[in-house]
Amino acid sequence: MAYYPQELNGQPIYIKSLKVATNKKVVKSDYDSGYQQQRPKFTRAYKTFELTYDILTDPEVQALNTFFEDYQGLSFIFTNPITYTEHTVMFDMEEFPVTYQSGLVRRDLGVKLREV
Repeated sequence: MAYYPQELNGQPIYIKSLKVATNKKVVKSDYDSGYQQQRPKFTRAYKTFELTYDILTDPEVQALNTFFEDYQGLSFIFTNPITYTEHTVMFDMEEFPVTYQSGLVRRDLGVKLREV
């Protein structure tokens, strides 16, 4: 299984921020008397990861874009850079938006991943 690219040519790709959320959906039923009943919708929780990049180089943008094109809709392994735990994930996005700033020198990118 493929690994999400976190370095290029032996150099780490700098992540500006990482947001990790644990999700566990519930099913809710409201009653006329004002009571509410709920239960877990699924038996397990899953994590989502939101990575924010800034100051990317063109080769870094191209490497991440190529990975997105090759693995969109497929699962791959993402290593959490804080805990170093591996998670099997998929992209939780359908486009790869790169923002160019400061005279096209600075490239910003946001990537969303969802555990499968």
